[in-house]
Amino acid sequence: AIDYRTRLFSTLFFLIFGSSLLISVLLLLFAEPLWRALVKDVPFSPYVVLVIFSALVTAPAVLTRTLFRVQGEARRFVKLDFLYTLSIAVLAIPAVVIFDMGALGPLLSTLIVSTIFFFVYIRHLRLHLTFGFSISLVKQVLAFGLPEIPVRVGNWMLKSIGQVMLQHYWSLATVAVFSVAFAVANILFELVINAVHWAIQPFYYQVAKEEAQDKSDEIFAYVGTLNTTIILFFGLCTSLLGKELIWIFASSKYADAEPIVTVLAISAIFQFLFFIPSRVFYLEKKMLYLTPLLLFAVVINIGCNLLLIPEYGAVGAAWANLIAFGGRSVLGLILAQRVHYIAYDYRRIGKAFAVFMALMLARYLIPAESAVLEFVFKLALLAMYPILLYAIGFFQERELRRAREIFREQVVRRVMRS
Repeated sequence: AIDYRTRLFSTLFFLIFGSSLLISVLLLLFAEPLWRALVKDVPFSPYVVLVIFSALVTAPAVLTRTLFRVQGEARRFVKLDFLYTLSIAVLAIPAVVIFDMGALGPLLSTLIVSTIFFFVYIRHLRLHLTFGFSISLVKQVLAFGLPEIPVRVGNWMLKSIGQVMLQHYWSLATVAVFSVAFAVANILFELVINAVHWAIQPFYYQVAKEEAQDKSDEIFAYVGTLNTTIILFFGLCTSLLGKELIWIFASSKYADAEPIVTVLAISAIFQFLFFIPSRVFYLEKKMLYLTPLLLFAVVINIGCNLLLIPEYGAVGAAWANLIAFGGRSVLGLILAQRVHYIAYDYRRIGKAFAVFMALMLARYLIPAESAVLEFVFKLALLAMYPILLYAIGFFQERELRRAREIFREQVVRRVMRS
């Protein structure tokens, strides 16, 4: 007899891959006229065709990542996600910088890496797959997952609206600058924060199931504080090292994207801060709240783009992004607290924000005469983040004690062995 997990994963595999294949075929056959009407400067082939095939071969990734989370293998989940994103970046850099492939470079790199990882994902899934298929499980899955569809579509729209609207008011070169800035502003978040977010999802369900409500709420508040602190650090990294990241992942000809990266990095902070209170909607099985929150952000984004893009171009699109994600985060927190109140430690979170803002302002004191000296000062400011947090009493004694233990275990012992 087939066990429940095998039947579930087999059903999900055929459902996901089958629906992805059907949608891909329909898009390839019928989407080109609509694309030409909406986006005049970007040809459907090869750009959109590459995206469609990339999406198709990444279909098993969803199931593999779910398997890792179910099995509590958060480290493997994060490592695989990190390796996937890093591989695309490593392949895309020479494609753009050396072979001058432009936007085609990252798209082709994504397809190549996704195709390779398709077999990696299948290898991890093979022990959990059979030819079994359950209609009843499909009904359960759709009942739980259908509310997520408008959320995913809306998230994609939030990230794409600015670029689409820019094309109607400005040149393709301006769109390219914004696209580079957007990719650079999000690369560190996608590499680390997004992977960590999805990896710890089962932890929340487990805590909610095994702990009393008071204890679980205390844990959620504590994790939320640490999560916020880490997100702010990556936002600081992206903002300070924007110029260097542009040079690495694009080229110096996109130097004009640097100030836009700062705005989009703060936007990314709010985008990922939203994940913290939004977990309540999943725990309480009230995902329907996510849709109006998303519609709110989309409407705000479109409205701000219409106001700002005609005069300010890519900078206006970046600010529209920031306002939309910032508004959704604030409204999401208010609504989540009404659904399930969690006593977040706003005092500690406020300290983290204060240090973040201080270092963001200090970046304007960095001397720009020498690129090397400028880079050294930026690294010094990043190093000041934990130091200032310690100086203002952010860290708890248990955290400091644990940090000392890790230092002794990981550093001192290795030095002694060598």
